[in-house]
This record gives sequence, structure tokens and C-alpha cells, in this order.
Amino acid sequence: MSSMVRGVRDYQGVEADVAMLTTQLETLFLTRGYTHQAISVAGGMVLQARKTSMLRTAIGLDYALTIQITVDDQGTHVHVGGQRWFEKAAVGAFALMLGGAPVVLPAAGAYFQRQITEEAWQVIERHIAQASRPGRSCRSCASAINDPGARFCPSCGSTL
Repeated sequence: MSSMVRGVRDYQGVEADVAMLTTQLETLFLTRGYTHQAISVAGGMVLQARKTSMLRTAIGLDYALTIQITVDDQGTHVHVGGQRWFEKAAVGAFALMLGGAPVVLPAAGAYFQRQITEEAWQVIERHIAQASRPGRSCRSCASAINDPGARFCPSCGSTL
């Protein structure tokens, strides 16, 4: 995986299973306590995830992430974006002016945003790696690469 946190990645010749990838990303968001939604678009899906509250906003710990996945005859295209990093710094400067609130809080918000973005890329990269290999991946556990003739997943035992 590259060190690029946000941006666009094109996976030429790889056709991702958009429904499965969406489920994998939704699982990540749920386990991390994010509110999320998935919106079907032509040729793919847009996922939005956020973790926010009035308190989080006031102290600079709110963050959001948008992921667009599209598949066409060229391959799979993924665009990941989020709230701009400088917004965290602006909230921190404002908090400092209002009473010397620690600047570390907005920095923590930026850290957590970067962390969930990196974790999302890891899920995407893992899915793309599976999609680019011969055989099938299990729809139940999404982790096992199976031989083309396999009837059951060797990892979880589900029918393929």
C-alpha cells in the first residue's frame, strides 16, 4: 500500500465486487463507531462516514470521510477524501484564543481522521488484491481466496 492517505487510485484491469467492498468498509466504520451511509451511483457506490457531535466539533475532534468506488471497462477507481487538515488547525487556533484550550485536541482529531482513512485504504487494498487473483473470495468471511472449483470456503465453511 502506498503512503497516500487521500486521493485517487486506479486499479487497471481489476473489477472489484462493489457490494462486497461496501460491506467490508461498512464493517470497518461500524467497529470504529462511525455513522455511515452508502449511496448507489452509476457504476458504483459512494460511502460517507462521520464521527461527530457538538462537543467533538467544539474541541476539534470531529471528522468525516467520503469514499467513491466506480467500476468500468478499464477497472476499478477509488477516490477517498475527507475534511481538510487545516480545519483542525483553525479550530485549535480559535480554541487557544478563547481561553488557552490545548492545541493538542485538534491535532488528535487530525490523527484520528488520518487513522480511519488509512484503515479504509487497507480494506480497499486487501479487497483489490483478492479481486485481482484467480478464484473467488468468500461472501461470508470475505477473507479466503478459494480455488475456482471449490464449493465451500476453507476458512469459514460457507457454501460458495
